[in-house]
Amino acid sequence: MKVAIPLFHDRVSPRFDFAPTLMVATIENNQVVSEEKINLKDYNLIQRSNLLQQLGVDTLICGGVQDFLIPLLGNKNVRVITPVIGEAREVLQQFLKGNLHSPFAPFCPKLGCRRWRKRNQGRERRNRTN
Repeated sequence: MKVAIPLFHDRVSPRFDFAPTLMVATIENNQVVSEEKINLKDYNLIQRSNLLQQLGVDTLICGGVQDFLIPLLGNKNVRVITPVIGEAREVLQQFLKGNLHSPFAPFCPKLGCRRWRKRNQGRERRNRTN
């Protein structure tokens, strides 16, 4: 399994979109067996998402991402866990202990997605009464 965490210094970056560095940890038997840092300064958002797929990343842990990126990454089999803050290595340890969970389903078709339905319940109710 590979886990990616965008970094701002040694902390989880508030935004994947603007993080200057990406830490990629390879995990086997619930232990970090290798770790590398990748410079992201010349990558746009689509290139960053493609990089995650090329590296074989299973999970992205970050402070936040653009809304359109969550289903895009889900289609590339990358689970997104957000919003997360803290020192990156401590966050990774919390993930390994099972203490971080994603509020987003990786394959979330826009109209059938629970998140979409929840966000739009008020609109649906207003539309029914009109």
